[in-house]
Amino acid sequence: MANYHRRKRHAGTLTFFLLVPAADLLGAFLTYLYGSTVFVWLLFFLRFCGTSVLNFFYHDMLTTLGIGALIAAAIVACIVRVLEGKELALKWFAYPAIFIVAFWIILRVLFQLQITASFVPHIPVFPALDFKYVLKHPNSLAGLVWLIPYGIIHLFLRESPDVLPQKRRQERQKKTPPNRQVAHVVDSNLVSEDWEEETIILNPIWADEEKWHIVQACIAQYEAALKRLYPIPVKRLKVPRRFCHVAKVTQVVLQGLTLVIPQALLDSMKGHRLLPALARALFAYNRMDLWIRPFMSFYARQGCFVLILAPLGWFLWLPVLVKYGLGWNDWRADRVLDADTFAWMLGQGETLLHQLELMRALGIEEPDPSMPTIEERIGHLQGLLNKEHESMQRQGIPQAGPLIGPEEDTQGRLKAVKQ
Repeated sequence: MANYHRRKRHAGTLTFFLLVPAADLLGAFLTYLYGSTVFVWLLFFLRFCGTSVLNFFYHDMLTTLGIGALIAAAIVACIVRVLEGKELALKWFAYPAIFIVAFWIILRVLFQLQITASFVPHIPVFPALDFKYVLKHPNSLAGLVWLIPYGIIHLFLRESPDVLPQKRRQERQKKTPPNRQVAHVVDSNLVSEDWEEETIILNPIWADEEKWHIVQACIAQYEAALKRLYPIPVKRLKVPRRFCHVAKVTQVVLQGLTLVIPQALLDSMKGHRLLPALARALFAYNRMDLWIRPFMSFYARQGCFVLILAPLGWFLWLPVLVKYGLGWNDWRADRVLDADTFAWMLGQGETLLHQLELMRALGIEEPDPSMPTIEERIGHLQGLLNKEHESMQRQGIPQAGPLIGPEEDTQGRLKAVKQ
């Protein structure tokens, strides 16, 4: 049976900034309470259990020797499993275990043989601490100690600002040859299956060099395109002060306050590829995405490991529950469409639409099921362009070219990519 995914309405950007940290503080406070009360009681209870078991072994040396022999047989079986295999390991454990248990039953049950370890000093049994007493007298130091693993796990379980696609969906994704990739028009969810983390050197773009003039020409074209809309949706287009270019990246991304551009796109002959990609990257710089994505990355993603930590008293599941309960994935999906809308505002709607149609023709699809599909993004852009076309017709403004590219244009680009 097919799994249907339907996006819901998220709570809003400001809500994430307020409620998720509040849930994190509440989780830290509950972790402190757990460490100062339950953790202290567990320590005394474990001490009681340990001394009780040792005291039992003191009075029954035969059982102690039997359990020790079983543990030794299990260790030997594990070594055999690593060296020889599972079937032989079962034999190495089963036969000695049957012999040890049978020998213990004969001596301990039938002959009532009991050996006392008189050569070992007697260990007194420490009483367990009353839980009500611990609740009335919490240990602040233990609570602070219990908060240390909470912070460490918080750092290790942090989510990447650009979430990688789910493995199952990524395996079903068709692998596109490098000469046919057009991943510069999508978010960083589209990654190569052979991707490996490596150090990427950022090459700064200096003022008045050729690449600088190409970027400035794109920005000037954006500012001119904004004037066609009334009222102007962006009063002042914010642009990063620093630009860099790299050779092994296919997307325009923001690295902090630095805009990183693929070197392949910084060519005057490839302006139709740079314009929509740069416009979508500027959306994050002109909105709160520049801050909220790194901020929200400090909170873990959904997973079983977060739930396993709950019985241990680390309430990391609380901010994760609030984060995804407020619709974090739905927020990310809406921002993809909002970035497309921003590119349309900057006059790149047609170019972006043609590139998305090219991706659809190549069979490229968004691997993350929580993100909008290529088909949805095409329909979203077509709606914006059709409304703009109708508004221009009502005002008698001549249209410079077809807003929705003809099929021949897409097929021509497809042939060029295949060649």
